[in-house]
Amino acid sequence: VTLTSDYSGAEICLVCREAGLIALSHDINCEYATMNDFKEAIHKVKPRISKSLLKQYEDFANSQKAI
Repeated sequence: VTLTSDYSGAEICLVCREAGLIALSHDINCEYATMNDFKEAIHKVKPRISKSLLKQYEDFANSQKAI
């Protein structure tokens, strides 16, 4: 969670996809991605949504819980 705290859900999906591709580039027959693959993917995929927009999303989600 700490490594991806500023990432949107779509960006986390992209990190997972990238980690899978990295794992396959190391071994085409691999069955899973390692933590090192994920760390490399996080290094490549940077969050693109600003902190202020993330805050707006969180505020909206919290306001909907009260309804």
